[in-house]
Amino acid sequence: MRQEAAKILVEFGKNVLCRKPIQEYLNEYDDIGEVDGTLKPFIEEAYEYGILRGTKGKFRPREEITKQEFVAAAMRLFINENVDVYR
Repeated sequence: MRQEAAKILVEFGKNVLCRKPIQEYLNEYDDIGEVDGTLKPFIEEAYEYGILRGTKGKFRPREEITKQEFVAAAMRLFINENVDVYR
């Protein structure tokens, strides 16, 4: 699920790649109440690190992460920029 992917990607970014946040999370997702409480901080950090994005105010925490979303998140993680890789 996307909420678990957020944890894995954030932990890898912080602990292996020594990444720092590039933006501030400002209650961007209106479905964050559906999130496992232990994973909520990782979703917020995934946003702050520019790794994972939501769409139209939704993070979709309980949906499976698609291959395309995972590749996009990995690219953002490794280049350390919040870029749109779908262009």
